[in-house]
Amino acid sequence: MNKLITILIMILTLVITQKALSQQATQNTIATELIKKSAQEKTLASWDLLGLLYQVSINDVTANDKSINFKSTLYGIHKIFDSSVATSDRYRQLSFQRYFELSMAYKYKNQFSPSNLSFGFNYAIIHKNDVSTAKKLNSTSDIFAYVGQLEDGPLTVLDSILLSEAARYSEDPSVQKILFTPHADLMAKFITTGDTSVLNDDPLLKHLVDSIQATNVLGFTTSLSLAISQLQKKIDNIYAKVQNDWNVTASPTITYGFNNGKWQGYELAVNALKGFKLFSDIKRTSQFIIKVSYKIGDDTLIEKVATNRKQITDELGINQVLSTKSLKADDGLKKKPSIELAITAGYNWVMSGLNPNEKAGQPALIAKLGFLLGKESWLVFPFNYNFSTHKGLASISIKVNLGDPPFK
Repeated sequence: MNKLITILIMILTLVITQKALSQQATQNTIATELIKKSAQEKTLASWDLLGLLYQVSINDVTANDKSINFKSTLYGIHKIFDSSVATSDRYRQLSFQRYFELSMAYKYKNQFSPSNLSFGFNYAIIHKNDVSTAKKLNSTSDIFAYVGQLEDGPLTVLDSILLSEAARYSEDPSVQKILFTPHADLMAKFITTGDTSVLNDDPLLKHLVDSIQATNVLGFTTSLSLAISQLQKKIDNIYAKVQNDWNVTASPTITYGFNNGKWQGYELAVNALKGFKLFSDIKRTSQFIIKVSYKIGDDTLIEKVATNRKQITDELGINQVLSTKSLKADDGLKKKPSIELAITAGYNWVMSGLNPNEKAGQPALIAKLGFLLGKESWLVFPFNYNFSTHKGLASISIKVNLGDPPFK
């Protein structure tokens, strides 16, 4: 009798252990894949608002006033000195470091006189479109409740067989976990993607999956392939809602003029992006652009300090991904934005420090057309037309996103 009780306890322990391991593997894989997908589909407008690691920009290279900009998140700096943060778990944990981005810009004329240097930072005061921290995608969401249903249904058969194989080698749960985890990880990848090719490295798992693909198992109401398809639809729907949520950053900046040796400009800007559904394809993202800034002084290239000048600048418009292209990644081809067009209506109100013959109210049209070069570089054609002065400015800029992905 005691022996029977011992056997039943061992079986119960195996079932509880395998279910916990399998659910955890599935949740981690879904979270990791969504973070990678989000980084891959990041738009040029989103990069400008807040980067992932590092970005170098050479702006207005064909104009008289040029600038070189560098940005880095605290997470990117941390990653230089500690490679252990390059995992999906650490990425999710270090949200403050990812939401805080340092920036520096050197502006100059053709002959480097005058020139000035700006320092500032971007901080995401609202970052609801971050899939790594979104409540709709956390472990208590409907997605993972559905994963639990899968675990209670057809996957129980797979897990039980795989864990029994592990138990043949050892009764030690820690050893069983080591033996079981590779199977669980592959299974989680299959559940997340629906791609049976990910099982090719595990003949036993592939055979078991093939054997129950089109049948109901243990009274589960649907086949495994249909269950996975339904899960992917749930993931895509919630992912799209999160991707289109608000991202708002506060960006204070201070500018030092080398030609006069004084601080000549101060600015506090608030920038926001909000996605909306214009096309059914989430990869062709549509976004509202909102910008508001308050400036004291002048951060442009001028010979004198003009801290008596105060102005408010507003912009409202749309950024649209016009085209995507497939790029080769470690886990297959991935589509990312390749052509973008942003158009905004701007209005600048100069409250004090007007220049001669300058109007206080200055409406403007701002446009930016970007083309992806390679995997992480953008060729940008900005255009600005001031309706008050009847002057337009077109130029060329280059933006390069540097560094490995946040994690591999």
